[in-house]
Amino acid sequence: MNRIIGCVLLICVLGAIGCPKDPKPPTVELRVPPVPETVLANIPPKIGLLKPGMTEPEVLNTLGLTEYLNKGWVFAHGGGSLDHHWTSYQLREGCILILSFDRSGPDGSQNEKFLSATLSGNGWPENKPD
Repeated sequence: MNRIIGCVLLICVLGAIGCPKDPKPPTVELRVPPVPETVLANIPPKIGLLKPGMTEPEVLNTLGLTEYLNKGWVFAHGGGSLDHHWTSYQLREGCILILSFDRSGPDGSQNEKFLSATLSGNGWPENKPD
């Protein structure tokens, strides 16, 4: 019994010596560059160029966002029924773009049709196209 207590005390003492008193958590920078303000400023006027029935790649290309989505610079999530499926894109702090598509066709996303676009948040720059 004394040996067990002695081993436990030894482990505790050695553990206390080897551990820093105030360990600092590692810092990891996971931030991605936001979509530039010049691109954001061009989105509101381009919303009018979107036509019902366009595919998601066509919509994103029209809005000038394909490059940023392909680089993984934009956080996106979605939901809803297939006939009114929405995707929310966090383009920059306070700048959210919500796109809705009808994906209820026989091939799902292969047969998607644009329904609507909504801008949300208070971080959108003034609507000044290039």
